[in-house]
Amino acid sequence: YAAELYSTTPTRQVYTGDTALVEVRINTEGEQLNAVEGVLHVEGGVAKISDISLGGSVLTIWPRMPVAQVMPQGLDIFFTGGVPGGFTQSDALLFKIAVTPEKSGKVVIQPEQIVSYKNDGRGTKVLASMSSLTLTVLQSEGTHTNSWEQAVSSDVMPPAPFTITIGQSSSVYDNKRFISFNTTDAETGVD
Repeated sequence: YAAELYSTTPTRQVYTGDTALVEVRINTEGEQLNAVEGVLHVEGGVAKISDISLGGSVLTIWPRMPVAQVMPQGLDIFFTGGVPGGFTQSDALLFKIAVTPEKSGKVVIQPEQIVSYKNDGRGTKVLASMSSLTLTVLQSEGTHTNSWEQAVSSDVMPPAPFTITIGQSSSVYDNKRFISFNTTDAETGVD
């Protein structure tokens, strides 16, 4: 394995009704990567995904933005992202997941079908080792903590400056005019 995908959070113990922010990260193990794709399986049936943030992600192009889908065995988060020029980091942030437990028990976030690609011009696959994250959910006895809401409310930086381009093409939108733009937000992401 030449890369490792893992999830991390400041605490592994949360309470029902709280919202914990889980970071999905990758260690490139010295390889220069330019794309990562796969599935995160959230099992346990005790939590919902409140939001997914791309703020601060090393990936800037998202053919398939992370999205949670309800499956028979729990929730799955499918994603495909990349970055021109590649990246080499031991703890590169891919995205953040706001997890809200609804009842006591365990929430396990298990990476599955993770594939990363070298920035070598050939798209060489790099197998990734995967580490799961287990959160212990206890019954709440008081006020709730919402780490995601706290992060969003303290985010006062606007997205990076961007230019809007007007375009028109017979092969796009029935030859109607359209605008295109791209920006990133280093903190909690663009709403």
